Amino acid sequence: MPPPSDIPAVREYLQQAPQNAHQRFEALLDAALQASDAAEILRLLEAAQPLLPNNLYLEQWCIFARACLAIYGQLELDDAIVNLESLRNQTSLAPNLLARALNVLGIVYELKEQWDRALHCYDECREIYRAAQDDFGLGRVLLNQAIVYVKAQDYAAAADCAWQSIELFERNQVDAKWQLRLGKAWNQYGIAQMDLGRLEQAQAAFERCLAILARWDERWGQGYVYQNLAEVHQKLGQVTQAKAYFLRARDALQETGNTRQLADVIYRLGALEMQNAAPLEAVQPFFDEALRLARAADNYEIVTHIFLSRAEWQERQGDPSAALEETRRAVETVELLRANIVLPDDRARMTASRVQAYEQMVRRLCSLDTASNYAQAFYYAELSKSRTLIELLAGRPLRPPQRVPLEWLEKEAQLRQSLHQLYQDANAPHEQIASLEVELDQLRERIRLQDAEFVSFQTANPLTLDEVQARLPEDTVLLEYFTTGKDILAFVVTPRQLAVKRLPLQVQELQSAFRRVGDQKLGPLHNLTRSEGGNLRPPWILHNLYQRLVEPLGPIIQLAQTLCIVPHGLLHYVPFHALCAKTGERTYYLVERGTELQRIVYAPSATILLDYCQHKPASRHTGCLALGYNGNLLAQAEMEATQVVQITGGKSRVGPEATRQALLAEGANYGYIHLSCHGWFNATWPLLSSLNLADGTLDVADVLRELRLDATLVCLSACETGRSHIMRGDELIGLARAFLYAGTSSVLVSQWVVGELSTRLLMESFYRELIEHHLTPSEAISRAQGFIRNLTYDELRQMLLASSAPAAEIERQLQYLATAAGYGSTKGLRGDERLFAHPYYWAPFFLIGERFAA
Repeated sequence: MPPPSDIPAVREYLQQAPQNAHQRFEALLDAALQASDAAEILRLLEAAQPLLPNNLYLEQWCIFARACLAIYGQLELDDAIVNLESLRNQTSLAPNLLARALNVLGIVYELKEQWDRALHCYDECREIYRAAQDDFGLGRVLLNQAIVYVKAQDYAAAADCAWQSIELFERNQVDAKWQLRLGKAWNQYGIAQMDLGRLEQAQAAFERCLAILARWDERWGQGYVYQNLAEVHQKLGQVTQAKAYFLRARDALQETGNTRQLADVIYRLGALEMQNAAPLEAVQPFFDEALRLARAADNYEIVTHIFLSRAEWQERQGDPSAALEETRRAVETVELLRANIVLPDDRARMTASRVQAYEQMVRRLCSLDTASNYAQAFYYAELSKSRTLIELLAGRPLRPPQRVPLEWLEKEAQLRQSLHQLYQDANAPHEQIASLEVELDQLRERIRLQDAEFVSFQTANPLTLDEVQARLPEDTVLLEYFTTGKDILAFVVTPRQLAVKRLPLQVQELQSAFRRVGDQKLGPLHNLTRSEGGNLRPPWILHNLYQRLVEPLGPIIQLAQTLCIVPHGLLHYVPFHALCAKTGERTYYLVERGTELQRIVYAPSATILLDYCQHKPASRHTGCLALGYNGNLLAQAEMEATQVVQITGGKSRVGPEATRQALLAEGANYGYIHLSCHGWFNATWPLLSSLNLADGTLDVADVLRELRLDATLVCLSACETGRSHIMRGDELIGLARAFLYAGTSSVLVSQWVVGELSTRLLMESFYRELIEHHLTPSEAISRAQGFIRNLTYDELRQMLLASSAPAAEIERQLQYLATAAGYGSTKGLRGDERLFAHPYYWAPFFLIGERFAA
């Protein structure tokens, strides 16, 4: 084989067997990839260039090689995606190359934090390797999947994938390539087990990994594994063993020059000393050294953690002002421009430190108990929610705003890329970096003045408390929740007042309000959906949550004409409008305001509600575009779409005509969009939340990139949440936020599997209130929910008889509803029984966003 640096010799080597040039190219490429040698890949591509005409296979391998350069920072990730997706769609591609292209494409999507797409690539890749009985390829892909699942916090799935890869790699005990992959698989399995709380299994896995790395003298990886073992011993309370392993990790990382990880280990040594109540003079040297190393390596995660640990130390010493100042420095690190133009993988690593920084800032400000500190705490709560959305949507293409010149957007992307490259260069001139940072800040401000909503997907600019109060209508209360560690805070905001309450409910108690679904997973609230037998039980949890989440806030909540609710975390899945007080036998729901109905509007943040929703112009259109698609799962979705249009006017597209293409092409011409179909809110992959239409799924990314609306309301009706567990509320934020960006100020969504009949009747009532009585969406949904809640058996029976449904089907439906409601049978009913009174039928519908009247 020719020497790697000799391009003429490589070219001659490839030309010796033109029919097999692609195979020789593959061998040379593998050697370059094994050595992580980007320069050699570039030389190989140059040598192959004259041979490409009329050599399709070699051309395909060159496309793959160019895409591989993205992993080494020699190519933009978006360009790599274009190259790899082009290979993916070529019918002439050999299975081996297709599998490799899919694997690398998965890695690139992972680096872009598009983890759902990465998994799709890995799934396709697995099938190819499985069909070819390629154990090594299959094991490698399973290992990659395990890594993605850990990042997405689905640790059970990560452990399963890692274990499958272990079983495959153990089939070859002599090849270093197999064995080193086996070591990585054991390490990943240990990480998943540690995050699941199975510390003994994690320890055993890390020790297996360490033995393999020692056997093959792989010193680089040993530093990581020593650190993982130290963390296990620390969680087990074995401080001496933990410190010993941290010191071993430090030595290995120093030896291999891994400064970035070394900063982490030295910080953790300091944190361990602090945990053991060591004096400040014993802890401070560790933090100082870690800070120096972290800044040199642009490790903003560790910089943030160091400031937070310093804050904790000052708090222990009884100096709240010093603790607050250190916390402020942590938040400033999180918000630093440099910290937000980093490798996507680094951004994912920073998630925990970001969350902790905001939570600690809000908690410490509130503990100082002054009006100005409360105002700052509210601002940081808003900042945190804006940042959550930015992280959720990182790397996803957006539909360009109409009011911003294209050259501005191109310049912004160019500046970000230039800064990213400079941040990775330790020798880059500081003056050049500072100049570009100023230029980017100024350009972003110009773009923000033209379209603040577009900029909000990239950088956080939340409203201040004064701005929020100035925009709140009279008789309106904003209720914004925020979790800080174990505590739940509520900001109660009116146009002239702010109150902050620490609620008598902790996060762990809130978790117990949700039904457990398997290991480490949560389902719906207790008794809010049907039991396995199809019955509905008293939803006692709604009264319990009312007492803990609403009652402590005082009478101002019930007196408000409009209540705007901004949840946080698991509170996104609490139907506040259905929380209830009880007086004797009478139940009073929050949505019931004396003899009137309260308007309740939900929002991802106060900024989204009071800025972006209010700045959207009133729709120029009337009528509704209603798409109804039963598919294999629904029976009345298409009928619902047809009946909605009979009320609103417009156009209904049902069955095979209810397509995503119809929505994309025609949606901008209607004042209302109604989507009656099956759908999912996806907790693990929020941007994969989607609606099932006749020509495929429409997901969050599609809406953000392709859909343009001019609508008063988008209604997502009859949508099953489809979630097996809930995590952060991000999936709800993602889907609703995407439609708000597409061009509406209100989105009506359902949060759990709903009865089709009750949904159809509720939607008919909702649109009549909206169109015939000229109500706002919040007023209309409150009235429609009240109508369904109070509908009697006799009234329901008459409505069904007036339809075209067969008599036998009507009796079956009524019998089913009576049984579910606990009456056993329709026989003997007086006629005033309310079969839809249970919140299961009417409470799942949440209105997100609304444009208030001028």
